[in-house]
This record gives sequence, structure tokens and C-alpha cells, in this order.
Amino acid sequence: MTKFKIPVANPVLSQLAKKYVNQVLDSNWISSGKFCRIFEEKMADYLGVKHVLTMCSGSAACYALCQAIDVQEGDCIATNNVTYVATANAIHFSKAKPVFVEPDINTYCMQIEDLERVINLLDSKVKYVFYADILGSTTDIIRLEEVCNRYGIQIIGDCCESFSAYYNDESRVGSKHTSCFSGYANKTVFSGEGGWISTNDDELAEKISLFRGQGQKGGTYNHVIPAYNFRLTDMQAAILLANFEELEQNLAERKRVFAAYNKYLGGANNIYPQAQYPNSVSSHWMYAISTPNKGKITAALEAANIEWRALFKPMNQLPMYGAPNLLFPASKCLYDSVIVLPTYPSLTNLEIIYITDIIKRSDDS
Repeated sequence: MTKFKIPVANPVLSQLAKKYVNQVLDSNWISSGKFCRIFEEKMADYLGVKHVLTMCSGSAACYALCQAIDVQEGDCIATNNVTYVATANAIHFSKAKPVFVEPDINTYCMQIEDLERVINLLDSKVKYVFYADILGSTTDIIRLEEVCNRYGIQIIGDCCESFSAYYNDESRVGSKHTSCFSGYANKTVFSGEGGWISTNDDELAEKISLFRGQGQKGGTYNHVIPAYNFRLTDMQAAILLANFEELEQNLAERKRVFAAYNKYLGGANNIYPQAQYPNSVSSHWMYAISTPNKGKITAALEAANIEWRALFKPMNQLPMYGAPNLLFPASKCLYDSVIVLPTYPSLTNLEIIYITDIIKRSDDS
């Protein structure tokens, strides 16, 4: 339970979710089963891909994908310097080395100019780019593909924060490149934990399926590779499926929340909402602003019992990935200035007015 009057996220289980969970309980089959299969089929149809594989978490999805791709000792995988740590951890636990790329200062997503600099610096060692979409804003996929095609680099996606969004080439997130998604409790489609991988690659799907299921193939207890149990339970899949079936209502309310924030913060000095690339569509997951007055504003929000979040701590500032001799000025700028505000479907316009009034008064003081 949150101590805040207005939390940063507030997931609500619908009557449909409760109905599906009760069906699982009544069936006495609570491990991976019917609801996992239904969710995978419906999600594959929604994304327009051949395969969707459910996982026990978004982090497990990232990990399984990095284990399944073709990398060798000494290869590098480029990823965002500002993202949730699961992306870098997944690379770390594969045979490859994570190398970090600066964010775009406006969208917070991977800066493609810096990616190309990193590729040239490492002289053909970068084999994959594992980009992450940030807070619902999507990566510049047009320029990312141009750069990767030029250097012969493959692309995989951490789309745990951008489910339902569209890239600036108008393709749906998760429909083109093998991608990971999260069903964490504050996500657009959630189950508390849980996740999934989308892919059109038959061979990769087979590897991922083996890796999530203890490497079992061709009969019970016939294990052909060392692997893990990353399977989703039917309890979680039932909640995921219900939330997926109610997605349009959820998105409509999130769009309302974003529109209200834009309206009531419009014209405010020193307040800069997260931007989107032209022709892209956000997932409207979390609403974020950057401001030079972060300290004053966050203190005022806390005094009013309103929860907020910082943007992710840059990977180069974490002890296991620390690079004290390398400068990441854009990453530091965003970490020092971004405030993630309460964002969820049941947040009312009156609450948003209350939040934005506090922000504007604090910024003007």
C-alpha cells in the first residue's frame, strides 16, 4: 500500500480479470496452461507476428532473448545508457558486453548520432543494438535501421514501456524486430509480473521456448540444453488477458491524462514535457517533464503527498557498469532534471489540476 494521497501508479483489477482468475482457480490448473496459450495467440495477432512467447517477467524476457541470439565472447551489444537496468543485465549475463549510448535529450530514447559514434569507436565489435523505448516514447526507428543496415548490425527491442505504441515509420511496436515486453503491475497491460517476447524468427522462437522451459524437448524429462524455468502461470496470464481485452478503454483514459497534463502545464516556464518523434505514437505509459527546478518541484509534490519518480539512473553511474572516465552529459542532464508524474487511467482531471498547480507555483517561486 502506498503512503501517498496520489500515487505515481494505481493498477486496478477489473471484474473481467477476477472472472478469468476464478476460472483458473476452478480449473485447478494454475501453472502455465490455457490462458497462456490464448494470450500468446491473441497477442501475436495484435502485433502481426508469427510467435509470442510468455515469460515470468519482462526482465526474464530480456534475459532469454540475449541467451538465444548469436553472440560470442568479446562481442558488444549497444544499449541505452538511460533505461531500466534489466536491459544491461540481460546483456551482461550473455556472452556479450553491454556498451552504452547517450539519450536524446527530448525523447529520452537512444540518440542515434551517439550510437554511430560508439559503433565506429568499437570498430565492428557491435553485433546487436538492444534499444529501449522510454516511458512510452519510441525510438527513432527509421534512423536506427539506416545505421544498423549500413554496418550490418542486428536490432532487438526492449519495448517493456511502449506496448501499443507506433514508431515514426508508423509500424506497431514489436511487429518488426524481435522485442521484449513487461506485464509489471504499473504497465498498460499488467499482471503484477509477467512478460512476453514477439518474433517472426522461427529458429529464435524455438530457442527461446527451450530456454524458458528447462530445455525440455521431445518428452517429459528429456532436457536438451541447460536452461531455466521462465514460464508464466495461468493465474498471471488470466490477468494479462483481461487487461489486454480492455486495452482500448485503458488507452483512452491514459490519453485523457496526457492531454490534461499538456493543457494545464501549457505555457509554464521551465517545464518541458517528454517529446515524441514526428509520426510516432506514444503508449501513454508515464507522463514526464524536465525542468531546471526539479528539487523545488519534487519537494513541493512530496509536501502535498504526491508521489513522483526520477528517470532511471544512468548505467555508467551504477557500480557494476561504472565508467568514471567517460562523460555522458545528456544522461546526467536528464537524470538531474526529469520528473515522472502520476499516470494511470483512474487519475482524475481535478487531481491533475491539483498536481499541475503545485508544479507551476513551485516553478514560479
